[in-house]
Amino acid sequence: MASENGRRGAGVVTLSGTNVADMVAKFRYVTKYYLEVKCGLPPETRDDNMAKMADWLLQNHRAVV
Repeated sequence: MASENGRRGAGVVTLSGTNVADMVAKFRYVTKYYLEVKCGLPPETRDDNMAKMADWLLQNHRAVV
């Protein structure tokens, strides 16, 4: 579950801002249909973001030097 920002991926259950009733309804839905919701999401990726950042910094450093 995530707040709606217009960039959420397919299958993500989104919350509408500060609407408490919507939040409660979404929590109930996800709790009741957890496996279905989970199966509707793309496979998890476990990218190493720190390594990506280090590579990016090194590439940019080389371009400047």
